[in-house]
Amino acid sequence: MTGQDGLTQALANAVREVPGVAFLQPGMTHLLRSGHGGTGAGGASSAGLRVSRGGPGGAWRVEVRIVTLSGARAADVARAAGSAARACLASHGPAGEAQIRVTVTGTV
Repeated sequence: MTGQDGLTQALANAVREVPGVAFLQPGMTHLLRSGHGGTGAGGASSAGLRVSRGGPGGAWRVEVRIVTLSGARAADVARAAGSAARACLASHGPAGEAQIRVTVTGTV
């Protein structure tokens, strides 16, 4: 697992632990694989994350797509997920500037 893969997985875990997050939005590949022994929607996939960096030492760009629980306020959950992602980045080294975008794609 490369450094960025490890960071992506850590971000996925941090966001999944936020109260009100049902799961990360599964990607198309993830959905196709789930019928053949892959991880289900609530599993360990990081398909709902896109992590990139603008060059060495550049700003991190993190896009998070989540599905929230029906009893939770989506805006509050999205804000908390963004804070969790920022804290996770900081715990993995100097985060510098980070652009974090959280999108709520559904409610269950």
